[in-house]
Amino acid sequence: MTMYVAFPECIWHVVANGELILLDATRNQFLLFSKEATGEILKAIKGSLPPELVVNFIDQAILVRRKVPQIINHSYARGLDDFTWSESMRYKTKHYAYKPSSSELLLAFTALIGAFITIKTRRLSSILASNSRSMIAQQELSDEVIGREIKSLVHAARLFPSKIACLEFSVALRYRLAKRGAYSSLVIGVQKYSFMAHAWLELDGQPLGEPSYVSNSLHRLRR
Repeated sequence: MTMYVAFPECIWHVVANGELILLDATRNQFLLFSKEATGEILKAIKGSLPPELVVNFIDQAILVRRKVPQIINHSYARGLDDFTWSESMRYKTKHYAYKPSSSELLLAFTALIGAFITIKTRRLSSILASNSRSMIAQQELSDEVIGREIKSLVHAARLFPSKIACLEFSVALRYRLAKRGAYSSLVIGVQKYSFMAHAWLELDGQPLGEPSYVSNSLHRLRR
């Protein structure tokens, strides 16, 4: 039986304009590779690299042996230059004009506490594993309901004693939508020059609380 090598299950990857970016979701760290190193790793996956070099990648836990070939995730997105999380929050503030009630604000604040604790205490791999729930039957939510959840979290984030960034916000929003029966997917996009990573939610393939150019301009990591 033919054996192949591939990225481990805990590693999310994208070949971004010919250069490999890996997210080790167990160690919560990114690995960036030059075009030359990317070429060597892709040759190993295709089975056209000398065995001793393949073993070296396996020893580094970059690759593992498996029975089926790896499908490589390629992206040629253009990037976002100087995009920041603050820009994303400004978009949310402008786009969603709802004023949350006291009860909505309390629920949002509680969701942020849960997200903050989850990210501090759990590996990113277990957080991303929850994406599988987005495939089950779910409740359809109106744009107004989703907008109120987003705006409530924006207000709650301003009151939160610690910094809330894109990952905390996305995990909290995913929790709030799940409470309403809608299961969204957490997406992580990256660019290499200058390096940045950004997390957001998608429901039925549509980004939530983000301008469309964000999801279209970043390289999406896939497992």
